[in-house]
Amino acid sequence: MIERNRSMKRFAEKYLIEWKNRKTRKPLILRGARQTGKTYLIEAFAKHSFVNLLKIDFEFSQDVKSVFKNKDPIIIINELSLYFDIEIMPGQTLLFLDEIQACPEAISTLRYFYEKIPELHVIAAGSLLDFTLRDFKYSMPVGRIEFLYVFPLSFNEFLFAENPRLYKFIKNWNYDVEISEIIHQKLSEILRNFFFTGGMPEAAASWIENRDFIEVQRIQTSILTTMQNDFAKYGSRKQQEALQKILFFIPKNLGRKVKYVQIDRGVRSQILKDAFYLLSMSYVINLVYKTHGSGIPLDAQQNANIFKPVFLDIGLVNRVCGLKLTNIENLITVNEGGLAEQFAGQEILSSGLKFEPP
Repeated sequence: MIERNRSMKRFAEKYLIEWKNRKTRKPLILRGARQTGKTYLIEAFAKHSFVNLLKIDFEFSQDVKSVFKNKDPIIIINELSLYFDIEIMPGQTLLFLDEIQACPEAISTLRYFYEKIPELHVIAAGSLLDFTLRDFKYSMPVGRIEFLYVFPLSFNEFLFAENPRLYKFIKNWNYDVEISEIIHQKLSEILRNFFFTGGMPEAAASWIENRDFIEVQRIQTSILTTMQNDFAKYGSRKQQEALQKILFFIPKNLGRKVKYVQIDRGVRSQILKDAFYLLSMSYVINLVYKTHGSGIPLDAQQNANIFKPVFLDIGLVNRVCGLKLTNIENLITVNEGGLAEQFAGQEILSSGLKFEPP
């Protein structure tokens, strides 16, 4: 029996190590969709790179919010040290402020950590954080924070967890060398598994460890239910209904230019347009705009009225479409071309610079 590598290594950890060692480092905020592994990434990074970790989850540690009403980071650190009975040592301790959207005061204090204790490593993350930043009522620490954008696993990360030797082979492969048929078949098999498992960390880890597509399907269903539950936080009932329609429209129309009339003739285009914007803010989708492309930068000739959406994850695409994950070796779907475009778009999004919006 083959023993599998069950560690889900995220390549963004390399960027975090660079951030840790950089003299011009600022407090770091992780941005990205729900359940893309932001907390797991930081905890793994802290385990390898720091003496200790102080993690504060503001959704569970309600009492701690009062500490951040004080803007002085020295006082904040002293009180946190006493409350959690842990020594906070700049350069050796990572302060991780999780679910920071539940404590907006903590976001505004990040500027003071940068100004007064720059040697302390501070990272923040949160669900639907971009909605908090959009309606932020406090002084935003402009120029005193930086960002890291987190996506589902790329195929390379999936391949590394599935077969580290094959990942290394592909990474070092020379395009002038022909790949043998047996290796090509193995790669195609793993790619096929990725198409249906996708890159949501919990689903991918479950597949690699258990090889059970029914369990993967259960996890994907749970993730989609959580997404829909989040719609209540986005706006009015009409907006929530529009979000629901779009969530189910996109996976069934991959690679096609969006026409609002195809989603629902009875809903005003402005409502649907706003719903696309809200979904893109939550990183459930990314909008790819048409450009005349006569020169660079391409954005200079962008047409914001013509776009295609790329969904968060290819595995979730198939789950929205109701695909049953059985006998996938012989499974031919009606949207194979759309899945190929989704895969390409998803890979391009995750391959960009980690500190820039995709």
